[in-house]
Amino acid sequence: MAEAIRSLGPDAGLQLGLKWLPPSARHQRGLAWAGFRVRVAGQPVWGDATPAAGISLEWTLVDLLHGLARIWPWLMYEEGYPLPLARVPDHPGRLMDLAAARWEDLPNSTAEAEEDALFDFRQRHDLSTLFRGLVLPPLWVLSEGRDCQVWSPMLGGPLLRPQAEVAATLASWGDEIAGLLQEDGAEEPRAQLAVKSWLQRQSVASARFLKIVKGLEPQALASLLGLPRWCATRSQTRIWDLR
Repeated sequence: MAEAIRSLGPDAGLQLGLKWLPPSARHQRGLAWAGFRVRVAGQPVWGDATPAAGISLEWTLVDLLHGLARIWPWLMYEEGYPLPLARVPDHPGRLMDLAAARWEDLPNSTAEAEEDALFDFRQRHDLSTLFRGLVLPPLWVLSEGRDCQVWSPMLGGPLLRPQAEVAATLASWGDEIAGLLQEDGAEEPRAQLAVKSWLQRQSVASARFLKIVKGLEPQALASLLGLPRWCATRSQTRIWDLR
């Protein structure tokens, strides 16, 4: 009997379907190879084009885990777009058009700096950029207060879901991949680094909270609180807890 597809996430939101693949000549041990798909509110985004179809994508998920760990602070805390646009885009797919219109009246150096900022912004919020060697449709995740916008050109429009739900869903993805790698990837350096980064993601996010939300460096926060400079490096987590 074929192994059932494991679904992680609610049917009405962001959902990963996967089927772990055993080691073979094509699937190196310790890199979490899987057949996988992603649906948003039941609509296929990555994988087969029809909801009733099986899984067609086969790839290692170790980079997805490492990438989720790397961008976790921004997925949790960053809101809004990094440029002062004439109007807020309906969804990230309109971001570049609005930015290009803005750049027509700006010096080249300013436009290039803003283009770099948008590139970095996409790397923090488009999950399709987390894979190495695999080209997928964009899948953006952006916090909006207590909600989270999920958008892909494969959808009819953006979907708003509770931020806590989306965070829990992405955490379930990471925990599933990390669990497999801890069992099967003990000798693989990429797997070890990915799992370590994943397990440390929340402490890293806490340490970067005010930098992301308010643009404050640890030293500046310590100064505002009237604390000695050593607090900014030796007790960062305690400082962030004052938020």
